[in-house]
Amino acid sequence: VYYKKKEDIINDIGCMEFRYITDEIKDMNDKNVIDILKFYYHRYYEGVLSIGREISKCWLQNNLNCRCKIEYDYNTISDILVNAIKKNELKEDTNVSALTYKIMSNLYGLTLIWIMANGSIKNEEELNLIMDDILIPYIKR
Repeated sequence: VYYKKKEDIINDIGCMEFRYITDEIKDMNDKNVIDILKFYYHRYYEGVLSIGREISKCWLQNNLNCRCKIEYDYNTISDILVNAIKKNELKEDTNVSALTYKIMSNLYGLTLIWIMANGSIKNEEELNLIMDDILIPYIKR
């Protein structure tokens, strides 16, 4: 593959880490919505960690004018939520769009904090607690 600019290489490296998350999630039919979204969070952070702080920072900067990553995340997360409603795991009146943006805002905010904090990141248990806090009010009992 030939790249015309440095930004193209960085975007490709960044996207490589996130390409397979959707495919992996499709094979998780036996899991509940919280487990699937925790998996998404953890795989997302594995991708961020594997490319490192500097490439993550450049990738984030490059994507400020590109909606493709936002659309990818939005579609992936909202599909998970819609499927959870169909499986009777989330309340029927769940505002999928609002909850999707809430999850994305948290995910992107943690990424930004990780970059700003020079690569320090919350541990797995804290990521799990964050996802629980976001989703618990929407879980159908």
